[in-house]
Amino acid sequence: ILPDGAEGLADRFVGYSKSDGIEIAVRLFSPEYIVCDEIGLFDDTEAILSVQNTGVPFIATTHGKSIEEILMRPNIRKLIDHRVFTAFAKLEKNKGKSNTVFEELPI
Repeated sequence: ILPDGAEGLADRFVGYSKSDGIEIAVRLFSPEYIVCDEIGLFDDTEAILSVQNTGVPFIATTHGKSIEEILMRPNIRKLIDHRVFTAFAKLEKNKGKSNTVFEELPI
């Protein structure tokens, strides 16, 4: 998350569900942003939506074969429809090397 040479603090929540961790982080830590790995469950979606208006941006991952397949997931679609996420980064492999492609979401 932090590039080489950058200074900053990061709190990591272990032993919490994502939904509980999101709510605790926003209420107690005043984060600059929240990073969540592998969102997609109903509880994840509801927690993210419940703190959406706090001004804390989210960075999140989900796995899928294509952006079209990911957008067909009801919980992910709900987050997109509520404009929680407006862009995505897609990791592509070419000849053994990874490349990151950033794109705006098709709304």
